[in-house]
Amino acid sequence: IFENVPLLNRPKKVPEYLKKLEKNVKKDVDIKDALLHLLHSPNISSKEEIYRMYDHEVQTRTIVKPGDDATVLRIYGKHGIAVSSDSLPSHTYLDPFNGSAGATYECAMNLATKGAVPIAMVDCLNFGSPERPEIMWQFVKSIHGIKRVAELLDIPVISGNVSFYNENEGSAIKPTPVVTLIGEVEDISKTLEPPSLSDFSLILAGETKDELGGSEFYRVMYNYDGGNPPKVDFSKLRNTIFTIADVARKGYSKLIHDVSIGGLGVALAEISLKVGLEVDLSDFALPPEVLLFSESYGRALILTEKERKVMKMLSSSDIPFKVIGRSGGENLSITLKKWKKIEIGREEIEKAVNYLSKFIL
Repeated sequence: IFENVPLLNRPKKVPEYLKKLEKNVKKDVDIKDALLHLLHSPNISSKEEIYRMYDHEVQTRTIVKPGDDATVLRIYGKHGIAVSSDSLPSHTYLDPFNGSAGATYECAMNLATKGAVPIAMVDCLNFGSPERPEIMWQFVKSIHGIKRVAELLDIPVISGNVSFYNENEGSAIKPTPVVTLIGEVEDISKTLEPPSLSDFSLILAGETKDELGGSEFYRVMYNYDGGNPPKVDFSKLRNTIFTIADVARKGYSKLIHDVSIGGLGVALAEISLKVGLEVDLSDFALPPEVLLFSESYGRALILTEKERKVMKMLSSSDIPFKVIGRSGGENLSITLKKWKKIEIGREEIEKAVNYLSKFIL
């Protein structure tokens, strides 16, 4: 049925819990300790012990393996597809519209890091009972968030499903819309990392805002679900996706990594598993915990030897950016305001991100 579908207009109501979860948490925290704790988190730590149990090498077409921003599959010749899935239930819990739009945005950014722009998407919408007005409100807002991004990127939602009544003893799951996007890769060779990633400039593209609400930092360090969640800047969304994809497609980057769950700190640590980084964040006005752990949308880290060309592209698209360091060595070194410095060795990072594996048989 495509037209004149039957409609059921259930009652909708803003959840009462939102009125109690508006405040941000302001506490002193040891930045290095917090970062290692986040890398331990099941939402961030490596899932390799799970996905390696399944065949992800079908017909030997898998060019970029699971565990990266997006997986890339060869179709024919140099042509391939990039695929990524995303969901941000902690964001959607606080703001179903922006949280759902943000998950779709982040998923598109994952494709862009491989030089692909989205051409289609599917979704899986998981909620509690729609007979409760608060759940119905979450559901409707979530759909509108996904729809807004799909329209801006001009992509069809070709399939999907809805799972309601996900509750236990009257308590519903957090609203969990899951989106999967697919994009075309024109030249799969551009998605492969070089043998060495040392001695390249590191550029942070996109703006970090004071948006710790719904962050993994709040959940892990304070067991807190509230705060000011990220908002999508719809005016920059399309330009950001297409520009980042263009940087990758033209071969101007050696590596691009999306900044998402866990924020900038986690993204830097994940790159440091491949190559050491010397990072200088001393010029940023934001407090260190906000700068490193805010999960603002539309950001990426770019390793490049063509610094000027990348900066020109970002500037032409009105995307904020800053050169924040260089690659080399084996450790992650971050200089913060007042020249406070943290150093984390690769072995420490590897131990933290592989924490989950010891619980999997």
